[in-house]
Amino acid sequence: MNLNATKEAVTINEVIFDNQVEQPVESDLILPDYCPDIARILKCQVLPQITGTQVSENAVIVDGFYMIRVYYQSETGQIRCTEQKANFSKTVELQERPEDPIIDTQIKCDYMNCRVMSQRRIEIKGALSISLKVTNQKKEELLCGMEGGGVQLKKKTYTVTSVVGQLSRQFTLHEDLEIGYGKPAAAAVISYSAKAIVSDFKVISGKIIAKGEVVVRTLYLPEGEEDRLEMMEHTMPISQLLDMNGIDEDCMCDVKFSVVSTELQLRQDGDGELRVLGAQVTVCANARAHRNHELTAIADMYSTSYLSRQSYKTINCLRLAEIVREHSLYKNTLDLPQEGVESILDLWCSGTVAFVRPQDDGITVGIQLEVCMFCINKEQTASYFEKTVEFETQLECKCPGKNILFTPDINILSTTYSMISNEKIDIRCDMKIEGSLYVMVSDKVIGDCEVDEEQVKQRDKNIALTIYYADKDESVWDIAKQYNTSMDAVMEENALDDERLKSKMMLLIPMVS
Repeated sequence: MNLNATKEAVTINEVIFDNQVEQPVESDLILPDYCPDIARILKCQVLPQITGTQVSENAVIVDGFYMIRVYYQSETGQIRCTEQKANFSKTVELQERPEDPIIDTQIKCDYMNCRVMSQRRIEIKGALSISLKVTNQKKEELLCGMEGGGVQLKKKTYTVTSVVGQLSRQFTLHEDLEIGYGKPAAAAVISYSAKAIVSDFKVISGKIIAKGEVVVRTLYLPEGEEDRLEMMEHTMPISQLLDMNGIDEDCMCDVKFSVVSTELQLRQDGDGELRVLGAQVTVCANARAHRNHELTAIADMYSTSYLSRQSYKTINCLRLAEIVREHSLYKNTLDLPQEGVESILDLWCSGTVAFVRPQDDGITVGIQLEVCMFCINKEQTASYFEKTVEFETQLECKCPGKNILFTPDINILSTTYSMISNEKIDIRCDMKIEGSLYVMVSDKVIGDCEVDEEQVKQRDKNIALTIYYADKDESVWDIAKQYNTSMDAVMEENALDDERLKSKMMLLIPMVS
């Protein structure tokens, strides 16, 4: 029998890859001519950054770079720094070619070994781990309605989310940053870092207006002084107009800035002093736009007139539960090295996500926080010290169910400290946890069905009503299906307003053709 079927094109989301891959780090770092010889290595860092991803056939190509930064003590006792940049491209094979993928990546340094080969040469070996999650968005036609042949349908409505636009765009900021007159002129820049923060954004038709700032943090050696370091911070404003076709004010957007590269050049001011930093910061704007819509599917069916057959399929759809932008404050008293610390030259923190665990009232995020510092020890020599602490923070966000997709970023906003003694320090680290929290809507629905008009269901035409004694929590749909009638007729006959029975009762079951 030909039935009048209605189908709807829906976006099915399927995670086709979720794993970590390794990217080796190998470098032979030679000091440039202007750097003094190495007396002692203080710290060697590998700072990785992903610059973009692209899909090619059955693979995802992850492009990025890592900055190797070596802090050392010169023969005169000064802290010095040298760095080297290396690009990489990692190809990850997939089992299938994605049609319209959502790609989430994170990168961190797993381990790193640093060996001094001579006073001007360092051998570095290590490995980065790239966390890659590929969610494939593919269009499928889903049965959402059918008429004729006495067909009864149990429909179910889902709120699902489609990613309607993604972009990744780089831009470069140029600005001269001046050393304030309250601080001494510089002899050399020891280290620098930059972070980009989104303060506000607005979505209009086809565009996103994003504002924020870049905070540049610089550690330098003052002119004429060898026993101390100076630290300063500068801000550079950001205002960007990002084009994204297909979005409007109804879209929910996740917008982030990340620093791709930073270059600082120490220059003279008008008085001939080294008090100007020529800054060039390349920032990447990443945005993802979402739109919610209702999806109607058929959970069950039968015919009151004929025998029927149906086939089932499993749908996996994403629903954006929330775009998380929450602050978390870590404060604690930490032990300093056993040999003690006389003074701290510089202190900073970096954080990575260790785990994400859904709870009944939100989400628990485990964070590994690395506390790093340059200090002067009791022997009055420069030293480096770091300590890794682990803690958990609770996010009070909407998280129904356990099947979530959440890959948050940790953005350190500020770090302050106060020395209690030579052995202990109070630390406060303010951070922001950001990311799109998805719930995977997974259910079994009817993919196709048919009725056989040659196999007519037999019924006693002399019976118009049947009495049925129902238990609490029974489904009216199941009862109607059992008696080969319609759920609407049963509910109307018994003045029911809920498909699930709230108590034991006697029902009158009308027979319909």
